[in-house]
Amino acid sequence: MRVLLQRIDLKKFISDNQKELKSSPKSKQKKILQKLKLASNLFKSDQRPENFVLEALQIIPPDLRPMIQLDG
Repeated sequence: MRVLLQRIDLKKFISDNQKELKSSPKSKQKKILQKLKLASNLFKSDQRPENFVLEALQIIPPDLRPMIQLDG
């Protein structure tokens, strides 16, 4: 998944979605606007989409985890 996100060119993605927004019906415009908003915010903040994918999930050792009592 990370490799696929690395291949995305945000400038091209934004311009393609802006063109598609103009020619799409009202029913699809909301979904396109959401994608466009996310992509433009990532571009403005100089972030890459692949930065939001976790590579490793850190787990606390069992003896350091808080003890939770379950009913029953």
